[in-house]
Amino acid sequence: MNATIRVIAPWYGYYPILCDALRLQTYAHWTLDLVHDGPEIRPHTGAWRADPRITIRHTERRYNDWGHSLRAEALTAERLAAAGRMPDYVVVTNADNYYAPPFLEAMLLMAAGRSGAYCDCVHSHYGWRLLPAALTLNHIDCGSLLVETDLAIAVGWPGRQFAADWQWIAALLAKGGQFVHVAHPYFVHN
Repeated sequence: MNATIRVIAPWYGYYPILCDALRLQTYAHWTLDLVHDGPEIRPHTGAWRADPRITIRHTERRYNDWGHSLRAEALTAERLAAAGRMPDYVVVTNADNYYAPPFLEAMLLMAAGRSGAYCDCVHSHYGWRLLPAALTLNHIDCGSLLVETDLAIAVGWPGRQFAADWQWIAALLAKGGQFVHVAHPYFVHN
């Protein structure tokens, strides 16, 4: 496998644990577009700052819309191709989320011949319980989804309200997206 994956993650102020989780992945062909919502409040340190796969950007002003404006900007062909090569897949998540080391590799293996894959998660908003994922409202978070780049660009990021995660997934399905369920909790939502 040599497919490339771009991870898109809005971020505001907290330590971006996602960087550490990605650096521990068993699959190495990923890049991270880490976008801070507004000027950085305090710099964070860590080995991840020197990882060439991680691009750190800041917005001039704070949008304060759960990162949805940042996701919309990052899901454009121009932004996705900015690193020199259009990635094969994208994952849209938040910088406070964590992924088990086999996440990217397992998702790629299962996604073959489909629009992508999605996995179960452990969800902080549900008392850290296992959330078996389903492609229905309140049963999936966008962070558990790996999506072909062409489909992600065609749909863009459709909303700015709290439930925009689900609107994006619904739009991917309405555009003909076909996703396979990976029945493992590789994703930890914080």
